[in-house]
Amino acid sequence: MEQRSCGNEKRGSDHSITMSSIPPILLSSIIFVLDRLTKYYVLRVCPQPSVINQFISIRPLFNRGISWGMFHTASDWVFVIISSLIVVITTMLAFYTYLRWRKGFWIGGECFVLAGSLSNIVDRIIYHGVLDFILLSFNTWSWPVFNIADMAIVFGVGIMIIQGYKER
Repeated sequence: MEQRSCGNEKRGSDHSITMSSIPPILLSSIIFVLDRLTKYYVLRVCPQPSVINQFISIRPLFNRGISWGMFHTASDWVFVIISSLIVVITTMLAFYTYLRWRKGFWIGGECFVLAGSLSNIVDRIIYHGVLDFILLSFNTWSWPVFNIADMAIVFGVGIMIIQGYKER
């Protein structure tokens, strides 16, 4: 009987660690814990805006909308609706990921998205908003404030898109 790695690939004598050799639960756990730890650090050690260098600043804020502050609202009803939709979409992605894993597909991208989404859901429950704190800027230009979970989600979606093309 064949043992399943992250994507059901057979592993030969090469003992190097690659993304495809890391079990999905470990990959997701590392991302989740890293995001939780950075958020804890920002809230406890760096709650006020601070400049790291001319390109990166720490600017803690709570986003009650979705990515990049879209649909940010003070309304509790809108927040609950948005949060509920996020939970439903995350649950659907988890089911889709499980089905792909059962078929032997590599699910690293899905793991990144799920870990990021779950950590942001924890924020929504605990803080009634997602803690974003990384601000990238140059002169007068700046990117919307984000966090490690957001980076994992974007990276994971990118992997899923590339993987989708490869599987065609």
